[in-house]
Amino acid sequence: MKKLDSKVNIIPIIAKADTISKSELTKFKQRITQEIKTNNIHIYQFPTNDDTMAKLREMLIRTNMEDMREVTHQRHYELYRKKILETVRAHTHTLFFFISIILSFFLFFLHFFY
Repeated sequence: MKKLDSKVNIIPIIAKADTISKSELTKFKQRITQEIKTNNIHIYQFPTNDDTMAKLREMLIRTNMEDMREVTHQRHYELYRKKILETVRAHTHTLFFFISIILSFFLFFLHFFY
């Protein structure tokens, strides 16, 4: 980050911050802030207006929501679909195997008794 701070604005973002408790989030923010200060990394300072942060968050979510939906469909749903199809194929193969064995025995007994 130190090499980047002279080239781009650095905006620290805590991923999945809504999945941890407020106290954990506060401790984590303090630790990150301390590391940024210790390493003399310059981060972009938003205006102190809290409304700006809310607008930024809303914009980031809105902008990336469609991408998240597409990734979810393309990756997660397709993996799920592939797994289900493989299971069906495996069961179908097993079913046909048993049917062929039963038919073989049936044909054997028909041939033997006639």
